[in-house]
Amino acid sequence: MKNFQTIAPIWGIIKLTALVVATMIALSGCKDDDDGYIPVANISGVPTSAEANSPLVLTATVSPSNATSQTIVWSIKDAGTTGASITGGNTLTATEAGTVIITATITNGATANTPFTNDFTVSVTTLEGQIEALYQEIKPLADAILLSENPDWTALAEQYKNRKEVKEIDVDERTLTIEFVNGKIK
Repeated sequence: MKNFQTIAPIWGIIKLTALVVATMIALSGCKDDDDGYIPVANISGVPTSAEANSPLVLTATVSPSNATSQTIVWSIKDAGTTGASITGGNTLTATEAGTVIITATITNGATANTPFTNDFTVSVTTLEGQIEALYQEIKPLADAILLSENPDWTALAEQYKNRKEVKEIDVDERTLTIEFVNGKIK
């Protein structure tokens, strides 16, 4: 009887140890397909505006920066009235003003077997439209300066001289002359 009592606790410990070892062997035999995989959480920093007939290289930031897959494939989802196309894999060109919806796809971005996609809207303008918008922006400022007792155009000229739509700005005592890339206004 004395030997039986000594063996019973040892047998229980051995049984428990064998159970733990068996569980560890079962777990180590399993393979997770997504082991170490880091999914894409977001694509950001995509340009939101473009000029018609001026190629725009599409760029973006993938988050997290250590995502397993990060290569973006660009496509047009809806060209609208823009006549937009993508060439060279990442260059957007539109021929008319309007709105284009582009899709950024990262193969195996959401999971090891599922793409991550995100749509972005790009507003396309024409140079003529940009010049008209700039004129509408400047006109009330110029009118206010004209109504002052001593008009000073220098601050306004400084503010707008480096805009791509502006070819030249000339200031004299009572006149601000803006030469746009396709014409002049006084």
